[in-house]
Amino acid sequence: YMPLDIAFINRSGKVVHIAENTKPLSEDMISSQQPAAAALEIPAGSAKKWNISEGSQIQYPFFAQ
Repeated sequence: YMPLDIAFINRSGKVVHIAENTKPLSEDMISSQQPAAAALEIPAGSAKKWNISEGSQIQYPFFAQ
């Protein structure tokens, strides 16, 4: 088990919220502060490492519909 960064992404592919360094096996509710259509889970610290922040645009066919 490992901590994660969770990027919440709206229907147009824009990152609307990031929950950083979440605790493994926690039963705490982790939710977006804005409406989101998807969540991207990546190893903790990766959002900063890869320069993913609120407002970043995600390119993936799901968001092009």
